[in-house]
Amino acid sequence: MEAVFGIDRLKEITYFFSIEGNIGSGKTTFKRAIETFVNENGLSALEESKQVREHVYLLVDEPVAGWTQQVYSRQNVKGKGANGDSNLYSLLDLFYKEMKEKMPQLCDDKESEPKMLDQVALAFQATTFTSRLSNLLNTLSRMPHHPSGTKVHIISERSLLTDRLFFSNLNDSGLIPGYQWKSYDDFFNIICGHLLKSHNRIIYLPTSAEKSHERIIRRHRDAEVNND
Repeated sequence: MEAVFGIDRLKEITYFFSIEGNIGSGKTTFKRAIETFVNENGLSALEESKQVREHVYLLVDEPVAGWTQQVYSRQNVKGKGANGDSNLYSLLDLFYKEMKEKMPQLCDDKESEPKMLDQVALAFQATTFTSRLSNLLNTLSRMPHHPSGTKVHIISERSLLTDRLFFSNLNDSGLIPGYQWKSYDDFFNIICGHLLKSHNRIIYLPTSAEKSHERIIRRHRDAEVNND
């Protein structure tokens, strides 16, 4: 129920800052540094105050646990399919595996019909969308009401718009079936067309591919390391 109540709080947001960058660009580290500054200077939107503060900030994590938990089976409910593979995977695992299997064909043979990412892509994007939206609304539901005159801003590690851009790029590249994009775009516009009314701003962290790869190896997130 918390997420439902959080919907009403979105109208209180002035600016929505999204921290963007490549995988391994330092988004989480950067957000934590901002969060420390906000907390140490009494600027947290989660801190109740009867006095008007010019600006307060609500920091929102990226809910990676929602798509990195190994709870998904490739078999159906009757234990059939996937060539007998009964292991459990995360959706991130499955998405990267499908990318690894099908992307080389796109590079090696430009004349043949591309192998589309038609197995996991939509499920992965739907999960990132619902987990990100739920996390955002749950965080908003914990925010106390602030006096009139206090401007509330959100600083988030990536955003719902990031997810749509990622899936849009897959569609523009011909890597997903048209019906997957149509289904995703329809529910995104219906939901987010009413929710995302705040002014959106991007904080972009430029990072070289070499530095990003070095950080990915160092943090050793299984799905990224095993399918790099």
